Parts: sequence; C-alpha cells; structure tokens
Amino acid sequence: MNVAPLPEPVVLREYTASEAIPLSGAEREALSRLAPGMSIVPADGEEGSFILDPGNRVGAIQLGRRRFELRPKIAIRRLLFLLSYSMNPSSWWRQGFDFAEDTDLFEAVVPGFTYQVEEALRGGPLFGYRQREDSLQTVRGRIRFDDQLRRRFGLLPPIECRFDEFTDDIEANRLLRAAIVRLGSIRIRDPRTRSRLAALAPVFANVAAVSYDPRALPEPRFDRLSERYRQPVELARLILRSRSVDGRSGGIGGDSFLVNLATVFENFVLVALREALGLSERQFPAQAGGRTLYLDADRSIGLRPDLSWWEGGAPRFVGDVKYKRTPATLGVKHPDIYQLLAYTTATELPWGLLVYAAGEAPERMYRIAAAGKEVEVRTLDLDRDPELVLSQVGEIAARVRERSGLLVDVL
Repeated sequence: MNVAPLPEPVVLREYTASEAIPLSGAEREALSRLAPGMSIVPADGEEGSFILDPGNRVGAIQLGRRRFELRPKIAIRRLLFLLSYSMNPSSWWRQGFDFAEDTDLFEAVVPGFTYQVEEALRGGPLFGYRQREDSLQTVRGRIRFDDQLRRRFGLLPPIECRFDEFTDDIEANRLLRAAIVRLGSIRIRDPRTRSRLAALAPVFANVAAVSYDPRALPEPRFDRLSERYRQPVELARLILRSRSVDGRSGGIGGDSFLVNLATVFENFVLVALREALGLSERQFPAQAGGRTLYLDADRSIGLRPDLSWWEGGAPRFVGDVKYKRTPATLGVKHPDIYQLLAYTTATELPWGLLVYAAGEAPERMYRIAAAGKEVEVRTLDLDRDPELVLSQVGEIAARVRERSGLLVDVL
C-alpha cells in the first residue's frame, strides 16, 4: 500500500513573523488553543493564509499529518544546556542528547529523556513504600476501626486495613510512565528513538497510569539511594508541563510540546547564580519562596522577586530576570526598572540587579537619587559555549558579592 509522504514541517522562529502560511479553519483554531501566545494574523491579499509569530514558545505542534516546528534563535544545544543545568547543575554535561543540528527541540529532548531513564534503570526500577488501604482476610498494618464499623458492622473478616507496601508503584515511576506515554503520542521521526522509547513502557507495566495536571505536578524527594532518578524525573516533569492535547480540532487531532523561553531563562539564571554564589535554596530561593515581602505598610501589595539572597531572615540582595524587555504600556516607558525599584524599596536595599538576555538592553547603572537607589542592568549572551555562559554568570555573581559586601560593611 502506497502511503503519501509527510509534508515538510512549517518552521517558525521565536519572536519572528513568518511568511504567509495557508491554514484551514480547524488548524487555526487548534493552533490558538495549543499555543495561546502565538500571534495569528490574516495575510494581506491572500485568502486563507496567515502570518504566524510564536512569541517565546519553542517546540513542536502536530496537527494531523502537518507539523509546526517552533525554533529558538540560539542553537538547540545551547537551549538544552540551559534546561539541563537548571535541573541538575552538578551533572548537566551527562545528558545523552544525541540529535542532528537542524532538528527541533522535541526531537532533541526525546533521546535525552530515554537515555536518562535507561541510565537510571541500570540498577533496576526504583522501589519504595506507599500507603495503601484494602479489605484483607488477615490483619496487615493497622485496622481502620471506623471503616470496619461503618462498612462491616464490626464483623470479621474481611478486615479494613491501612499498611505500607514496598512497591515500584511510587510517584517517581508514575511521572516517568506518564512522560513516556505523552512523548509517544507525538510523531517521532527518528525510528531508533521511537524504538528506545517504546522499549521503556513494559518496565513500568505495574505502575499506575496517572493523568497529571501540568500546573500541579508532584515533586518527589530524593536521597542517596534514589538520586539516580533525579535527572529523568526532572525531565519527565518538564515534558508533562510542556505538552498539551487538543481534542476539538475538527477531526485533525492536535498535540504539542512547547517550552516557554522566558521561564527557561529565569530558571537558569536563578540556579546558575545560586551555584556561583555557593548558596542553598533556602538562602537563595525562587521568587522569595518562604518569605513575605510587601511594598506597602498595609501589606496589601505582595512582591515576589525572581532573585533574592536572605541571611538570618533579612534580605541581602534582590534582583529580577527578564528574557525580553517588557514593552511600554499606558505611558510607562521602563516598567522593568520600576518593578525592580519596588523590590529595592520593599527590601530597603540601596542596589538591585536586573538581568536580561543579550540584545534586550544596554548594560548600565540607573541612579535614582530621589529614592536613594541604584538599579544595575547586566546581560547574558546565551549563544555561546556553556563554559563561557557560566563564566558570565560568575562575573555577575562577583558583582552581587561586591555590592552585598558593601551593604554588610555599612550595617
């Protein structure tokens, strides 16, 4: 039987308007749902064609037999470094990503994920204790007396029990299984990668199939025995956060794997700067996690800076991260500067740091004399080798130490 060849993928670039692309009504609606940030504008003088701009989303969208590849401006290998380092700074270089230079992000992530799962499984699947409740013929664990009276009127057996079971049906394995299933639903071009991914499924046959909410994924804890699972589980969580399915696409079937570049950049700067400063997550949390920060005395305007350093419950440094400069709106020409000024005001710090991706703003110092504040802008060039990117982060960390040290001397 002759099978029609697949059409060439439609390649889009971040924050770049495409040429006129023919789209059916169903395809246009599906793209709107699968990629909410994508701009879809009718092309002048071309009926049924549209100009697409993916914004800060990169990855792949599959609509029936048609594929849309949303590519970053930097090389895929550079982007994977940012993702990998954010997940595990100590072993980002051992990822197993093996792909052609012209591939899309989805095709690059899948072999890396399969490699990480294969490596984690070299010691066998991870087992752990999971609490269960069941009706048994003999006592196991603790008797659920309330349930025994309500369901059995106190008669034995069966006995309503609550017990811990040593099993591979634990959260970490459930996340891995869910990611394997979701990756398998998008067409993978490379046959070897398809085969490797399919070979992983039977390993998790006894693990419950869970449909996770991508906005509320569990975060398993790891210890010395389970540390080998950390990297594949973090990749699984990325996959589950990044994929969505559209079942209302007029019969064409819609599926996507998309990553938000702004989130990737923010996570990388946070983790890399924390590592360069030699601080813990508690000292250098994401969005001031665990701390309360307000701009006003009535504590009604809450603030959550991307970067902050805390010692003894007191802020020592505050900063913000922007992949793209926030556009002026409602007459406010420099909203990013105003936002950081609010952070320095709330923390009562004289200096704050704003980190952009290179090309978004010039590096400079803003001195706000009336407020007694300084706002410094620094940039990171992401389209360089990992060592050079980390070297830039090291320079920024040295600046943070210098200014935070000056603050300590004054106090």
